[in-house]
Amino acid sequence: MKKMIQQCSQWILAFYRKKGPQNFIYFESFHGKHYSDNPRAIYEELNKEYPDLPCIWGVKKGFEQPFIEAGVPFVYRFSKEWFQALAQAKVWVINNRTKYWLKKSPFTLYIQTWHGTPLKKIGLDIPEVTMPNITTDDYRTSILQDTKDWDIVLSPSTYTTEKLSSAFSLKQEQILPSGYPRNDFLVALKEKKDWALQKVEAIKKALHLSLDKKIVLYAPTWRDHCSDEKGNYQFKVPFSLEEWEKEFGEKYILLIRLHYLVTPTEDFHAFSSVRDVSSYEEMSELLAISDLLITDYSSCLFDYALLERPQIYYMYDQEEYEHSTRGMYFSPKKELPGVIVHDEKSLWEQLKKEGSMDLTRYQNFLACYANYEKGTAAKQVINVIINHIEK
Repeated sequence: MKKMIQQCSQWILAFYRKKGPQNFIYFESFHGKHYSDNPRAIYEELNKEYPDLPCIWGVKKGFEQPFIEAGVPFVYRFSKEWFQALAQAKVWVINNRTKYWLKKSPFTLYIQTWHGTPLKKIGLDIPEVTMPNITTDDYRTSILQDTKDWDIVLSPSTYTTEKLSSAFSLKQEQILPSGYPRNDFLVALKEKKDWALQKVEAIKKALHLSLDKKIVLYAPTWRDHCSDEKGNYQFKVPFSLEEWEKEFGEKYILLIRLHYLVTPTEDFHAFSSVRDVSSYEEMSELLAISDLLITDYSSCLFDYALLERPQIYYMYDQEEYEHSTRGMYFSPKKELPGVIVHDEKSLWEQLKKEGSMDLTRYQNFLACYANYEKGTAAKQVINVIINHIEK
């Protein structure tokens, strides 16, 4: 049945492909579940500079509300209109892997923005895949089939260029050393540009956050091996929220942002100082309003470092994660600019110190892991898009 669906999809794409290219751009973020990330930053900048250039987003049914509210044009994934958009678009802008059998047209430029600098191993670099319902060999085969279509891949650093090349079998000429468009906002905020400062105030206001309390963002990544019988990834907050409320509730607001692959199962309404922001569309905006970040192996730590604010890495399962789940590209202790803790007591102690930080260590970290981030990434990508469309 699965192969029949794939075959039918390929026939539909081939039918619309024969109608020839159209001058519009197709966008997609996290499998059509979000209006966010690098594709959104590119889209919004493109809409400002070229408002008459048609764009269309692919959206999974049930996730359309943010697009409706923002007035963003979209089609539902796997609808007739979606197949037509994919087949005829001059450019694809996507931040995640797609179905390996979903092939672009010869005239389409596929810009793979990706969605983060990797600490944990990804793609072909994962020694043994522990994700549900797929073998290591099948996983690697699907990656090689998918990435053959990638024309341009964005990178925020020389380090990321090296790792993406290895993880996805890319050539040097496929990499655009632009930085990540989503981080243009964070760079502007670090430089204290008026528009960025005003945007931070607007975000806090929209979220109804108290201006009297500092904001702590907890943003962990997902675990490949933690899933239910249906393959839905699970995550339980690994520290006591009762203790958090008692120790820090008067001074801080805790924002909890689970990974987009995780199916939320916990209810945080009982805690007045805790807010679940997992459904908030734009992660960079949550980073921008936060005074301190608690994470683990998530790529958001690289983005947050641009702000030179304190970070705490709560790696309660580091031994298992490093040696059994994924593996890492480098030693967190040697490289990461913030403080690593492994238990709740140490976490509370670091929070009381408000995540003490070494500014020189942060600057050295950025020089290695964010050296392409200049605040102009979206504009660089737009130049590539316009050059292709005008050919």
